[in-house]
Amino acid sequence: MENECYYCNITPYKQTINIGQQKFNDGTTSNIKLNPYDTSLLTVDTWNVPIKGSEANMYTITVKVNYCPMCGRKLI
Repeated sequence: MENECYYCNITPYKQTINIGQQKFNDGTTSNIKLNPYDTSLLTVDTWNVPIKGSEANMYTITVKVNYCPMCGRKLI
């Protein structure tokens, strides 16, 4: 079936599956996935694990996409 992509379909728990995760040497981690509230938005959440005496930081980058980057299904 065309709607069987694990990445661009919403789970029964109202989530989407990570397309990828990147971990960096400084403790920063990024997760890439389609937004579960609007799957035409590709979201990258990046955060760091604080080093003693520093604060944790998190930021999100979102970009509109027309097709699922994994299966190619049109999202709009």
